[in-house]
Amino acid sequence: MPHFNPLFHDELPRIKLTPHQFEGFRCKKGEIKLKGIKTAFLILLASMLLSAQGCTTYKIFKPRPIEESNFKQHAQTKQNDDLRISVSILSARESYAALGLPLKLAGIQVIWVAVENSDDHPYWLLYPALDPDHFSPDEVAYAFRAAMSDEDLKEAMQRLRRLAFKNPVRPGEKKSGFVFVNLDEDSKQVEIELLGVPVKHFHKKNTDT
Repeated sequence: MPHFNPLFHDELPRIKLTPHQFEGFRCKKGEIKLKGIKTAFLILLASMLLSAQGCTTYKIFKPRPIEESNFKQHAQTKQNDDLRISVSILSARESYAALGLPLKLAGIQVIWVAVENSDDHPYWLLYPALDPDHFSPDEVAYAFRAAMSDEDLKEAMQRLRRLAFKNPVRPGEKKSGFVFVNLDEDSKQVEIELLGVPVKHFHKKNTDT
């Protein structure tokens, strides 16, 4: 009999990205059947079902080596002038393997972004372009506070902070990390916007005689 895992019972199919212009990516997403159910109830239900299978205790935060998640295998890459950008949208199972939390239960989706900057000035990834209501790493961890000990909550926050995308991307630097956005039901245009700030050098003319 196949093992039933309530954390992934309604898992989205792997998202296939299709290129759409240079400034963005288009993706089609599967149907979400858990709309309107509160996160706390889902977490409690998952814990109860797992306990009924013989688990006396259930640890919802299960950090594992990020290499166990294969989200990079279906990333798409685009080159635009001196910038090389890769994007991957993680499935529920991939985000759990990478981050150790069942983020789908909280209505959160994970986008991995990698930026390689060959320009002569730094760039900043604009998170609101991905989602105006994006989540900080601490907000993501705190969504599961009712199901974690204080120690696990602190560890989850530290892990998410470490793996989140961090600005800026300096000249000659390649940087990657996760951005946490709201889980959508329909097709979504994923926009990657980078703000470049040229570095100006000021030279003081020596007027001494």
